[in-house]
Formats: sequence, C-alpha cells, structure tokens
Amino acid sequence: MAKKLRDLGSFDELIAQRRDAVGADGRTVPIEGFGKTWQIAAPNLQSAEWNDRFQDLVDDVADNVISTTDYRAELADLMLGDQAGDFIAAAEKEGVDPLTLLNWALVKVSEDETANPTRPNSRSTRPRAKRR
Repeated sequence: MAKKLRDLGSFDELIAQRRDAVGADGRTVPIEGFGKTWQIAAPNLQSAEWNDRFQDLVDDVADNVISTTDYRAELADLMLGDQAGDFIAAAEKEGVDPLTLLNWALVKVSEDETANPTRPNSRSTRPRAKRR
C-alpha cells in the first residue's frame, strides 16, 4: 500500500497563521522604546527582494565591503523603513548604538518565531511505532 502525503494545508493558510502569530500588520513586529512604538520587519514574512537585500547586506559586512556606519544606516532602513532616521536619532540621544538594538531585535524576533511555530511538526501526539 502506497503512503499518502500528509495534509499540508495551503500557502494562504500558512501565511495567515504566521501573520496572526506575528501580529500587527503581519510583516512587522511592534517593539517599544524611547517613548515610541517601532515597527521592526519580521524577516520570515518579507518579500524575496527584501531577503535578497538583507543577505547582500550581511555578505557585504562579512566581506568588509561596507563600513560599520553604512551598515548601521542600511540595516536601520531595511528593518524600520520610514522610522529609521528617528530610531537612529533616539538611540544616539540615549547613548546607545542603534546597530546593537537592531541586532537584538533580530534575535528576539527569531526566538519568538522559534518558540511559536506556525504549524506543529506533527498532528499526532501518540508515540511513533518502532520499526521492525
């Protein structure tokens, strides 16, 4: 007897569940700081173009092609969009490197996505049978 593929649902369902888990507009995560709510991009729900730009930026840093100052500005623009300039100014006013905060935000978003997966790996709670 041939094995059947398990029900994978739909891409629409997967995207809707992920957006529900992320909250807000489904593409950003709200993070409070400096008396304001900042909308940080959630990498797993961005476009291919966004992810390519992010990967190029990471590669440029690894290859020492970009200065730290330029990396800071480009990452802020990528992660915060129109809020980037205000975020950098607010962080610098408090004497905090905005790059440190953005990297922390990326780690927190990743940890949250890991802790709250969109779909469980298996629908069954029963232990798997041993192979013979």
